[in-house]
Amino acid sequence: YQRRVRGRAGTDMEIPSEKRQHHHSSSKWLPLLGILLLGALAGMIACNCVHHAAPNEWLLVVDGQGEQTKAVVGGTHVSSPWEQVVKFPSNLQKVSFKAQQVTREMQGIEVSGFASWVVYREDSGPLKAFRHLDGLTPEGIEAANDSLRDMAESILRAKLANLTIAEVITSREYLRDVCQKSMMEVVRGWGVWIETLEVTDVKILSASLFKNMQTQFREATRLEAEMRQLATQRQIHRRQLQLEQERVEQEAEIASRVAAMRHEKDKAELELELERTNLRAEMEKRQAVYQAEQELLLQEQQSALAKKKLDLELLRSQREHEAEMQREQQKLELERLRAEHRRQEEIKAHSLGISQLKEKLAVETTMTEANHRSALLDATKQVYSKLPLKDVKLVNFGAMPGGGAGNSSDLLPWLWAGMNS
Repeated sequence: YQRRVRGRAGTDMEIPSEKRQHHHSSSKWLPLLGILLLGALAGMIACNCVHHAAPNEWLLVVDGQGEQTKAVVGGTHVSSPWEQVVKFPSNLQKVSFKAQQVTREMQGIEVSGFASWVVYREDSGPLKAFRHLDGLTPEGIEAANDSLRDMAESILRAKLANLTIAEVITSREYLRDVCQKSMMEVVRGWGVWIETLEVTDVKILSASLFKNMQTQFREATRLEAEMRQLATQRQIHRRQLQLEQERVEQEAEIASRVAAMRHEKDKAELELELERTNLRAEMEKRQAVYQAEQELLLQEQQSALAKKKLDLELLRSQREHEAEMQREQQKLELERLRAEHRRQEEIKAHSLGISQLKEKLAVETTMTEANHRSALLDATKQVYSKLPLKDVKLVNFGAMPGGGAGNSSDLLPWLWAGMNS
């Protein structure tokens, strides 16, 4: 288990088996370590080659010959080893300036304003700005602001010396345009763009001169105002006279129209009154005729109504008499029927009583003395109970017809007959 290894001198060397195993296990980890080292190296290179700019920063890429290859705001760039990448602010800068100069009238005047500038976006403007403005560091930006301020004040002084005070006061736009144009011809080579330049104030340094100028302007303005006021008053007076004349003419015309209208109205009223009188007379005539006709018609209707009323009264009397006669006949017939009914009822009752009496007599003839007396007592009780009497006394002064013994039983037939009669 030994392996021969050629040494540096070309001789064969024998390596023990333990060393060969250790060498073999170490050789397995070498590729992995190489890969890790390569990955770390690639990450370091990538971190150094990838550049990000904030939304308010310029990202400037310069190649090996010092030329600008890329310039963006808020971008990302992966650079090569021979490229340089720098970042600097892209915000708007503001410069205030104030220039004092004597005018053509040899009077002191002061002009104030401001200018706003940014990095020139076109061509190689960002590279020029980075080169000329000290990399746009705070110190470089401050130096640029001072240069622009001095330039603006110098240009304004040159222009103010050839203008009058009135021209300076009234020509702010001219001063702004001239100053901006002159500065743009210079600062474009710096990689700077003037966004705006404004003249904010024009001040006359001599207070007395300023007051005198105001006095002259004030007096001229007052004179113009008074002239305008007088002209306005004359126009108002002229207009008032014109309006007064028009009013008088209108009143006269209105008065004539009113008189004509009043005349027409009176005439129309007279015609209307005459027409009303004729109409009233015609209406009264028609009303009288109509009233006479209505009275005649009413009399005729009243006569016809009286005749009809008399006929109705006769007919009612006749019908009442017939109804009375009919009622009397019905009453007589009803009385007759009632009398006939009572007679029939009496006959039936009498026949019934006779038959009952006969039956009773027949029963009594077959009864014994004791039964006869018991029945007689019962009949007596029944008869007495039906009588409308509280106390009854019977007095027999002799023999009853038929030769009876004269006791109470002999009175029963007669009492019964008296009750049913």
